[in-house]
Amino acid sequence: MVVENVGSKMQKAELKISKGAEVFSLAATSKQLTLAPGMRHSCKVKLLSEKRQAHQGSLDIATPQGMIQVQLVATAPLTCLQVPHSLLCPLTAVGATSHLHFIVKNIGREAAKIQGTLGPSSSLILQAIFKPTVPGCFEGNQFALAVTGGNKVTLHLKGSACGPEILFSASTFSFGSVPLDGSEIRTLQVNAQTLARM
Repeated sequence: MVVENVGSKMQKAELKISKGAEVFSLAATSKQLTLAPGMRHSCKVKLLSEKRQAHQGSLDIATPQGMIQVQLVATAPLTCLQVPHSLLCPLTAVGATSHLHFIVKNIGREAAKIQGTLGPSSSLILQAIFKPTVPGCFEGNQFALAVTGGNKVTLHLKGSACGPEILFSASTFSFGSVPLDGSEIRTLQVNAQTLARM
């Protein structure tokens, strides 16, 4: 914004954000002005927003002759993130771990800050880990990704856990005829199809 002294005398002006000071700010060099006739000053007004929305404010310019009010209108840049709608984890044994990779893409025109910066049309790969402690089916929006600007995306996660399941090589052991005070050894094979503690 440019302030110009169109009069024929030296002019003093005081600038102040009177509305919207939580998102709009004025450079220190633009708060107190002394302008000669025909002189211009470029005022720097900064918008700092963490929400995806339009903002309105007011800038008051006070001079010895009166007050001038300038309306401030701005829209915070929109950061658009894209993730898969859902992830289905494979059948996983209780106590075991499944890993799934998925892509997060910035489809907006502004850079997105996600523990670093994800530029427009750029993508990165994240990993979801499924580690069940009890058997059953699990689902829900358990993953959310948010960036400065208020854009937030959620990922629907689904997974099933089973086990533990144990198989024995035989259900009956026949030792046949064993002499008195003698011994006979048979081997039982235990196969844990899923993770089990024994």
